Formats: sequence, structure tokens, C-alpha cells
Amino acid sequence: MISFLMFVPLSAQDYITGLGARLGYAKGVSVKHFVTSNHAVEASFSTRYRGFMTTALYQIHAPVASLPNTHWYYGAGLHAGFWNGYNTEAPWFDGRENYGVYGLDAMLGVEYRFGKFPIVASADWKPALSFIGRKGYWDGDAAISLRYVFD
Repeated sequence: MISFLMFVPLSAQDYITGLGARLGYAKGVSVKHFVTSNHAVEASFSTRYRGFMTTALYQIHAPVASLPNTHWYYGAGLHAGFWNGYNTEAPWFDGRENYGVYGLDAMLGVEYRFGKFPIVASADWKPALSFIGRKGYWDGDAAISLRYVFD
């Protein structure tokens, strides 16, 4: 069975680069670029807790057999940024300092292309572990992204 799967061609998204919005707890801009037919890199630039975060991820995509134009993906990467502890509602901020955040991210998601239209929509979950600055595990970063794609 495993040897059979090695010869099944995996086709992923049929675009090269997509640019658009990532809308979740953190809001920002996202760009995804396929380096092979099923491997992509994604960078996002977002705001949350009155700060700024940049994230870079490497992803592997695979088609969902029963759903045309749909692919699932997983990946990992790094994040760096800062959160403003002044005047924010987050209960764990003490209100007196800014926090740098640097660490590792994972991602699990699904993406759909609207036929021949140059639009893709994705939904994902991106847990993160910050190990420098404001340390901790953050599991609440889920988002929907809409991107214009360049074939």
C-alpha cells in the first residue's frame, strides 16, 4: 500500500502566488507563494494587542479527494514582534510594559479556490510557542484568509 501511494501524483493549488487579508484574532496581510506544486511559503504581517507580529511558515499542501478545488495543508515556522501592554484588555498584561514575542508556530488549514476565479479562501489554526520575551503557548490564533491569486 505504501509503495502504491509513492506513485500517486500529488497536485496542489493551481496558482503560484496569492496576496490578501488574514482575518481572525490577529488581523493583517498574508502572502503565499508555491515553491513546488505542493510546497508553499507563507508570510503574514498582523496586529494584535496593540502591537505588530510577522510570521513566516513553510507548508505542505494535499488535495481533498472528495472536494474539487479544495486542499488541506500543514506547516511550521517562526514569529517575531511586540505587544503593547499599555491600555489593553488582555488579562495577562500588567499594563506597564511592552512585550517582545519571538518563537515557533505550527499551522493546520484548508483552502478552496473558486473555480477559475482568481480568489482563494482558507481557514486555519495557528498555535504558537513564544520562548523569548513574553513566553507562553498561544492556541487561539484561528483565521480566515481571502487572497487574490496570480496564476
